[in-house]
Amino acid sequence: MAVIELSPESPARLDPGGPPPAWVYRRLGLLLAAVLVLALGGAAPGTPVLWERTGVLTTGQNNDVVTSSDGRFYVLDFDRTPPVITAWTTGPVRQLWQVTGPAGDAGTVRYSMTAVPGGSLLVDVAGATTVLDPRTGRELWHVGSPVSAVDAGTALVRTEIFRPGTEYDVDSGDPGELYGTGTLHTEPALRTELRGVEQATGRQLWSTVLPGSIYSTVSGQSIVVVTASSLRLLDARTGRVVRERAAAGPVWVETVGDSVLLHYGAYGAGGRVVAVAADTLEERWTGDLPDFEGSSVTCAGLVCAKGRDDVVVLDPATGTRLWTLPSTEAVDLVAFGRNSVLWTQAGAVRTVVDRRTGAPLTDTRTWPASAATADGEAYLLSRKSPSQGMEFALLRPGRAVQVLGSRPEFVTGCRVNAGFAVCRDEDRLVVYRYRA
Repeated sequence: MAVIELSPESPARLDPGGPPPAWVYRRLGLLLAAVLVLALGGAAPGTPVLWERTGVLTTGQNNDVVTSSDGRFYVLDFDRTPPVITAWTTGPVRQLWQVTGPAGDAGTVRYSMTAVPGGSLLVDVAGATTVLDPRTGRELWHVGSPVSAVDAGTALVRTEIFRPGTEYDVDSGDPGELYGTGTLHTEPALRTELRGVEQATGRQLWSTVLPGSIYSTVSGQSIVVVTASSLRLLDARTGRVVRERAAAGPVWVETVGDSVLLHYGAYGAGGRVVAVAADTLEERWTGDLPDFEGSSVTCAGLVCAKGRDDVVVLDPATGTRLWTLPSTEAVDLVAFGRNSVLWTQAGAVRTVVDRRTGAPLTDTRTWPASAATADGEAYLLSRKSPSQGMEFALLRPGRAVQVLGSRPEFVTGCRVNAGFAVCRDEDRLVVYRYRA
């Protein structure tokens, strides 16, 4: 045990008739300060670790990773038939369960999984959905139609009914319009059934049948439905029609923020567009968009008028012109938070600009790789470090790039969620934990 001798002298004798001399107070003060340093020194917080590796898994290369907001991640192993799904925790890395997934070959059909925040796992195989319990991997229910989550407890099942004999022969390569989300058809659906169900059980809460093929999207606790002749706003829990208005048969529909855009030109081309509010179905503006004319620029979460010479970003609430991007800029535009837009190139964030003016805010060209968090609210940036390893940083709306740290391994293809990332190192998955 270490012993600290504060003074080799004899203790002072106090004069009962008066106050002690000043040097006594000085020594008592020094003694108290020393005690406080010893008591608080060990408890003083050190520099926080912003980026650390928590585990490594050898999984092979033919797999996909899905992250969850509760700190878990799921690996879909496509080297096995049917694919095997394994659930893991991130801190520390530990296997929770492993199950055989629904039958399907990811090389020939669409095979994907979605982790609903606070809800279930939705496994989509060629338009059929299997719902799994995230705690055990046990199958909760199955339906041969696409399922989309409304919230943690409610889901929407969409079933299209086609005329028999209209299935598309994929081996024929015949041109023409195709319809459907699973099996493709050469004609539109005769009718579409929408069903609100409990996400954990599949128990039906309500159902409605609409003529033809429809477009539907979730907006808060409501469902926007566009048919060939009407717009409807349904209550997600009851299916009750909250609002309805006539529509003149839009050709295709998209949702941008809290606006629904009804396009009356051919899909992928210009033409008249009508914007309505997703919560009230009230018309906000109408206008004519130019023909895309082969423009390779994509706009995610934005309304853009794409022409031969430039791309004009429009206000989704009013349709007014905000700013222009020259066609010489070979970038894509992605909405980022409420007030900014990302310029991306080959999947990497190049710069951040103001959403209203297009003025540059943050230059990120020194970070050649990026991966969005599952909610799209932040981006993990990475680059080679001078020591041949990797440096990592976090990009958030309205903030400067925050450098998190570095690691000696070289990784790619990160999947990022709140507080952790799973990245690929050849046939290994490397798990990291970060603090913003």
